[in-house]
Amino acid sequence: MAKLWIYFVSCLVIGVYSASILDFIAGTKGREENEGLRNCVCNGPSCICCLDFNISLVDLGGPGCVRMTYLSPEEGIDLNVSYGEDLIHSERVKGPDPEPTCLNLLSSFAQICARFNELLPTDSGLRGCIQFEPTILGEPQIEFPMGCFRMGPEGMKVVDPPPVEQEKEKPVEAAQSEAKPDKAPGTPEESENEEIVAGLNADDILAVVNDTANKGIALITDWLGIGPESAKNSTVEVETTTAKQE
Repeated sequence: MAKLWIYFVSCLVIGVYSASILDFIAGTKGREENEGLRNCVCNGPSCICCLDFNISLVDLGGPGCVRMTYLSPEEGIDLNVSYGEDLIHSERVKGPDPEPTCLNLLSSFAQICARFNELLPTDSGLRGCIQFEPTILGEPQIEFPMGCFRMGPEGMKVVDPPPVEQEKEKPVEAAQSEAKPDKAPGTPEESENEEIVAGLNADDILAVVNDTANKGIALITDWLGIGPESAKNSTVEVETTTAKQE
């Protein structure tokens, strides 16, 4: 009875924690779709973006914010990542694919990271997109795109993300039609689809298969004594026996 009670309590605890984790994942995905550029405010060479992380199991006060200050195309950007009111981490980033700037929340167990994607030069400065990445043991758990920015002498401002270039795939029918050679004049359309194997087309192969099958069936029926030749021989033997009796 005690073992049964322990098993029941264990199942209940596992179910509660599983539901909490699933709720957190569903909630973060929903917020990822809704949060975006409206969380960012720019003034001069600086922009600040904030996002409220609702981590119910580890509530450290939130929200998570990143402050970006544009310096120059050569020097890059100063990033300040904060969570709540007291935790702040500063770092300077530059280059096309800089490493994320991370703030430790629980020593090195959990972090809030801000990552710039494609921090590329423009005619007058830099452009790039930034996202938040909550990590556990150094592994990103989910991505929160915060916005894209253009930086230059006039300051820093939010811009639309660059269009995603997709390769135009040719339809299968078009590719097949291009691969087919031009039909010779006067050649029937059916002959284009015929495949030649060992000098025989489809009709020749079918005829050989049918002939072989008929011969095989005839041989088997003769062995079993049910073929036409066997029946004929049986009739002759019966007639001969009857004649002798008469």
